[in-house]
Amino acid sequence: MSRELIYSDTRGIALWDYASGSEDWYYAIGAAYADMSISDAYGDGIFQFTLSTFAGFIRDCGDGYNHNGTSTCDNQTYTVVVDKNGNNELLVNADKLYKFEGSEKSG
Repeated sequence: MSRELIYSDTRGIALWDYASGSEDWYYAIGAAYADMSISDAYGDGIFQFTLSTFAGFIRDCGDGYNHNGTSTCDNQTYTVVVDKNGNNELLVNADKLYKFEGSEKSG
């Protein structure tokens, strides 16, 4: 049985393998982290992580896991949905909505 641990700091979240103590992934966000929920948003048995942020205006940016995400900077507020592998599923800011289908992005 695999046990995992979620860790968050002011600039992102990480998924850790509890047994080995190794980090599976870290998802970097530029805007300051405000809140997170974990849920099965689609009812498919796979959990998603929903992050809300606020603009801190410290001039910091993040670009997801392994630089695969849409860039977020702390001059805007975002809602970000990440799957259990650290991949973007949804990103919303004041100007645009990005929905991710596999590795393709629309928005």
